[in-house]
Amino acid sequence: MRIGIFGGTFDPPHNGHLALARCSVKELRLNRLYIVPAKISPHKLEGRPTSGRHRINMLQKMVRGKLQKKCWISRLELERAGPSYTMRTLAYFRKQHPRAELYFVMGSDGLKFFPQWKNPDKIIALSWLAVGRRDDAARLPRAIPRGRVHWLKAQMPKVSATAIREAFAAKRSLDRSFLPGSVQDYIDRHHLYANQK
Repeated sequence: MRIGIFGGTFDPPHNGHLALARCSVKELRLNRLYIVPAKISPHKLEGRPTSGRHRINMLQKMVRGKLQKKCWISRLELERAGPSYTMRTLAYFRKQHPRAELYFVMGSDGLKFFPQWKNPDKIIALSWLAVGRRDDAARLPRAIPRGRVHWLKAQMPKVSATAIREAFAAKRSLDRSFLPGSVQDYIDRHHLYANQK
């Protein structure tokens, strides 16, 4: 059995996340992909994310059609106290699926800081890293063994959640290719990001 774990803040979930989910399910032939929104990202402590309820709802809007059968949205990190550490989350899924091949799904932009994550060696021991390229210049830090990384073939779109939030806050028009339409409609309906500075 092949299990993917796709963590992140997903504030909001956008077409870059969607492309990475689709690509990892297809290329890795995953039986299941757990999408795990973080309660508090240890790498983004400066601001509080949008409520877990809204982010879960947006993820449900994002994951539709055939992908819905493979993706499970997990509340694991949202229900835990304190920062969301990847190592703890992977350890949990390893206990749930002791015989499965685990893949931690991430974008190449996260690789640069991976050696500074909490217990990166344990993350690599618990799972393969399945990395989606956001640009051709993506490089593997020396601290990560090449044999534990699977580079996904599809190129990921360059979409920034920060830029999306800033556009909503400034009431600027947003390129429709950045967000699934159902997610954009949800943001508009609930006036998310409107009061951010």
